[in-house]
Amino acid sequence: MLGKLIKHEWKAVGKILAIVHIALVLMAIIGKIMLSIDVLSEAWLLWRMLLLIYIFSVIAVGVGTHIYLAVRFYKNMYTDEGYLSFTLPVKPWQHIFSKTLVSSIWILIDGVAIVGSIVILVMYKGMGTEFVDVLNVIMEELGEVGMFGVWSVILTVITAILSLVSIPLTYYIAISVGQLFNTHKMLASVVAYFIIVNVIQAIGTLSSAVLILKVDETAEVQTASANILEELGVYNDMISLGMVEQLVMAVAFWLIINYIMNKRLNLE
Repeated sequence: MLGKLIKHEWKAVGKILAIVHIALVLMAIIGKIMLSIDVLSEAWLLWRMLLLIYIFSVIAVGVGTHIYLAVRFYKNMYTDEGYLSFTLPVKPWQHIFSKTLVSSIWILIDGVAIVGSIVILVMYKGMGTEFVDVLNVIMEELGEVGMFGVWSVILTVITAILSLVSIPLTYYIAISVGQLFNTHKMLASVVAYFIIVNVIQAIGTLSSAVLILKVDETAEVQTASANILEELGVYNDMISLGMVEQLVMAVAFWLIINYIMNKRLNLE
């Protein structure tokens, strides 16, 4: 049944988001083609207007994707549709898992599509070669530090994955807390979201500050010129801290959402 939930969620979400993101990439391709036409490329007023439209489109797609995913969770779980969702022979954690998985994938697609569209617009002849050269330099530096550099890459990838998971869970916990109220549930959800985000940022800032102070104290007894191992050491400490924060946040949010759905569900 979990597989069917994931399949249904993927199809339902993809009907809208796929069209939106394909349109964004096509807009970038058309813009690049127009830019290659000399007559059009010299029309600065036209290009300023098109650039403004593109910027607003990127913002709309980026923000709109997150809003759409959050609203869909609210409608499916905590409105009249929730009566149908919770009558299905599945447990609440399966609903959470299917929606989190699909949302995380679409957040990744959203980022790739936006970055890809920007690359399409700004790319030039020889850009690919330059990118490969930069990549080779990075690989050479990582090769010099051996497993220490590989560990940095692994930590970065794990943190990025956890971030993709924690982002939709942040929406979901805010919405779940908001539905505990008898009235103004959407307003309560929005307020809960901003409170949660601010608390997370405060904790992250405080923990980072503590780590930076620790690094500064250590640096006093080291040479003034830090080598690549020292730089990676600081980076690994920072990314490890972020990874732990993302993991704790994701697990805590998951457990709270699951508890609310099991014990405090309010569809009135």
